[in-house]
Amino acid sequence: MFNLSVTKMRFLVLVCLLGSIFTCIFFLPAYTRSSNTPAYLKVHFLDVGQGDAIFIETPDKVQVLIDGGPDGAVLRELGEVMSAFDKNIDIVLATHNDKDHIGGLIDVLARYQVAAVFKTNNQHDTGVADKFVRQVEMEKSLVLEPKAGERYLIGASTLLLFFLQLEMLETTKATLLHLW
Repeated sequence: MFNLSVTKMRFLVLVCLLGSIFTCIFFLPAYTRSSNTPAYLKVHFLDVGQGDAIFIETPDKVQVLIDGGPDGAVLRELGEVMSAFDKNIDIVLATHNDKDHIGGLIDVLARYQVAAVFKTNNQHDTGVADKFVRQVEMEKSLVLEPKAGERYLIGASTLLLFFLQLEMLETTKATLLHLW
């Protein structure tokens, strides 16, 4: 059928061999890396201007957002650390009801599907606190008010431990939670 000279046959074998080696060197590591790469806890401190926002992703891909800054700037920052197609956040944690902590969470709750909201039971008579409470109610997420000493297993590998009740943060400079 094909009449190839010995030289052409050797050249064809060499090209196939080099193609196989190229494939093994450049594509096989990328394929195996996705299943063998160890997973780590990822913590991103988001630049939201005045205020705080911390995005955490556990080794088993559970996403936690602690506070959201004063306004919608948190959405831009989340766009930098989350996939554009990811519209879910597992846990939103509001440490207290001041605008520089929950103002941006109103926008987060409107944009993302949030499975659970951890919040303080402190009452604030501010417009931002009222909007936050209404947005949490509209989201229909599980709402939790953690107490000191409570532990929550988030995913299969991470434990969220509360050292203080959230409302105690307003008067105390201490560690709120610990991730294992």
